[in-house]
Amino acid sequence: MRPTLPLAVLGSVLVLLGLAHQGFCQAKFYQASYQHFQEFAIKANELNASLENPGEKNILNYFTASSLLYAARAHCLAQLADLRSHQVCEEDKTYALGKLSQSQSLAVSNIPEDLRVLEGMQGLLKTKGVKNLGVQLINELRVLQHNAEADKP
Repeated sequence: MRPTLPLAVLGSVLVLLGLAHQGFCQAKFYQASYQHFQEFAIKANELNASLENPGEKNILNYFTASSLLYAARAHCLAQLADLRSHQVCEEDKTYALGKLSQSQSLAVSNIPEDLRVLEGMQGLLKTKGVKNLGVQLINELRVLQHNAEADKP
């Protein structure tokens, strides 16, 4: 007897489970970005209250606004990815995937420009806490961009 057929079926099932798990995890990735951006907005607000330098206060205001904007976008992507992973009907899956793809494109469309601006601001910062927050924000934007681009069909 040849065990080739059962092994092939087992391999196919494992691949399908892996693909299903990947789609499910994607919502968690967006949710993690959402939480990180929320934390960055809070940190920026707290740092803003403790500083006197008007230039750094303005940069922190920009950090706060950017963090809140991308938190909302990441939350939207998390909700759509979760919705997609729970669709049963093939027509619904296709529709949800199309909406997620459109939202991903919109959500990350400004990231390259925002990264350029944030990276330019890094040279102006003198306070270590503000610099660290800027680096964290830049890194999380890159993570969000990578996740959105990697999840496209």
